[in-house]
Amino acid sequence: MRSPSLLALCAASLSSTACMDYEMHAPKEPIVEDSEPLEATTPTGSSGVTPPCFHDPTPRILGASPTDGQILSTDASVALEAWVDDGPDTPTDLTIEWFDGAGNPISVLQPDEDGYASAVWTDPRPDGPQQLDLKVTDTCGNVVEQEIPVCQQASYHQDELELDSWHLEGDAELLSDGTLQLTELDTWQIGSAFMVAQEVSGGEVDIRFDFLTEGGTGADGISLTALDVDRMTGFLGGSGCGLGYGGGTACTEGPALPGWSIELDTWYNGELPDPTTDDHIAFTFDGDVASPEAWAPVPDLEESGWHTVEVSVRAPRVTVHIDGTVYMDAEVDGHFDFPAVIGFTGSTGGQTNLHWIRSLEVTELACPDDSVDDGPSEPDASGDDDWVPEDDEDTDADLVEATVVESADWGAGWCADVTVTNIGEGAALWTTRVPVDGTIDTIWSAEVTVDGADWEFQGEPWNRALEPGESTEFGFCANR
Repeated sequence: MRSPSLLALCAASLSSTACMDYEMHAPKEPIVEDSEPLEATTPTGSSGVTPPCFHDPTPRILGASPTDGQILSTDASVALEAWVDDGPDTPTDLTIEWFDGAGNPISVLQPDEDGYASAVWTDPRPDGPQQLDLKVTDTCGNVVEQEIPVCQQASYHQDELELDSWHLEGDAELLSDGTLQLTELDTWQIGSAFMVAQEVSGGEVDIRFDFLTEGGTGADGISLTALDVDRMTGFLGGSGCGLGYGGGTACTEGPALPGWSIELDTWYNGELPDPTTDDHIAFTFDGDVASPEAWAPVPDLEESGWHTVEVSVRAPRVTVHIDGTVYMDAEVDGHFDFPAVIGFTGSTGGQTNLHWIRSLEVTELACPDDSVDDGPSEPDASGDDDWVPEDDEDTDADLVEATVVESADWGAGWCADVTVTNIGEGAALWTTRVPVDGTIDTIWSAEVTVDGADWEFQGEPWNRALEPGESTEFGFCANR
């Protein structure tokens, strides 16, 4: 029979099955030794030293540049920037690595005490959409990674034109200094030169070049031509008023070159084909010099030195700048959708001029128009909880308050510190306007643009996002 004490113990502490097992053995008195109370301890390694990585937090990526969807310019180098954090530990012990889309390493960096590091990407980059990978590792081996989709714009750029890339016809000649000469100082000259090593889209392209015309009696001019490679039969159009690209009119038989052309005309050949007695520019399709789709008078182009021409085609819109001034901004109906080689034509008639070209840059739009630089990229899911996701950001200038405190004044100039506070109810990417007496010479912790009498400031990638009630500071110095 079970003893009452044993039954009570069983009922209070054990299942009935365990009780039955337990009562088969004689109970033993507990052994009590004199000892100190046990204390909670942190796990230790075999050496008895607390592991330095116990509960070590994962590093965070606060921001990066390039940003998601950013179009990379056609410059030879791209700046790579990262803003990181390692919680209570100093960020200088972190390792920042950049990789291209193929996994090839670009740069390995250590950030400064503010968690910032930058490098320059100079390796050749493929055109079009691609991906950058940013990896941050701490000394305990904790890793955070971020994928950054970008798009590389396509272009070719020749300060000195390279003969093996060009097709020259007629009187065109590449001079020893790399300048392209389309005509000499002689009557009835005609020349053309096309960069045949690379095709571009006729409807989405930017072109920049320098040209000079001088030395003769005023005729006739040049054209920039996007030659349709699917329909072309040659590289040379009509002489005289045809400027080496046109045809089909009384003053030139042609043949006309297929594609589109922008002429820079310095000689009036009568109402047909010229719309004005002034020097002018005109946009035509398929060499139709007598019927331009758009035209505009321009200041005298000859005997006035080198001029810089910038052409932007976003079909059907065509924009032409000369020396920084817009002379054409028009929408034209016509056929833009063709593969093209870019080149120049020029001619003289009964009157003459030299026609020279240099420093050609052609940029084809290899990236979609909606790929833009939107500022700091959203961090990885393991990143900073305080970072503002792009979809939730607000850029209303009324949501921030700016306090300007003058910090120095020496008569000819002055400096100020500005505190920007988010006074709204949601996160914001701050922008603020500050009237400035003079012209800004130096600025820190912000970016600035001029808008009339005011200067508009916005945060740099690392300090642009502000939570409600949060503040940041920037400063500037200005000359009066």
